[in-house]
Amino acid sequence: MKAALKGHVVAQYNVGVVYRDGQGVGKDEGRAFDWLSKAADKGNDLAQFALGGLYWDGMGVTKDAFRAARLWRKAADQGNAFAQKALGTAYSEGVGVPQSGADAAAWWLKAARQGNVDAQLSLAYASANGVGIARDDKAAESWWLEAAKAGNVDAEFSLGTLYYRGIGGKPNYKDAAKWFLKAAGHGNASAKTWIELMKENGQLDSKML
Repeated sequence: MKAALKGHVVAQYNVGVVYRDGQGVGKDEGRAFDWLSKAADKGNDLAQFALGGLYWDGMGVTKDAFRAARLWRKAADQGNAFAQKALGTAYSEGVGVPQSGADAAAWWLKAARQGNVDAQLSLAYASANGVGIARDDKAAESWWLEAAKAGNVDAEFSLGTLYYRGIGGKPNYKDAAKWFLKAAGHGNASAKTWIELMKENGQLDSKML
């Protein structure tokens, strides 16, 4: 707070986050908005992303998706992966910006390349299902693999369903079982159901276990 009062931009951002989350102080969304606004006005990308979240959710300020998207764009243009992911979602939903699957995918791609797992998942899902962009199973496979490397259980399960369905119409039960087993081992109940289904259909043998 002492540093923030002297105009230190990172301190202003930190004070804003502390008030937003109620970390060590009473939660105060109004003060969070004030401090994050100060830092955002100085061009801090983290503050711009956080302030956009306040506008998006209507925390400490009237809900305004347009302003949220505008702030996320400022942060995204500075390379903030979280803002890039959020902006992609805004384009996907057509909230605060015109709906555009292509723009959504473009921003998710920027974030995904920086290792943002949520963006990788969104891009993989859009590619696998042709949502907003052309269906591309290989692209979906690539991004789910990246997310799975980070230990994401949803990605593990999704890889199982992708291989079960088959890339190019050719099911790969061995790899499907591999990823379903990984996901099941991490507590995914749906993966356990798929494993039982594969056993019943004779698609999984002891060599895969």
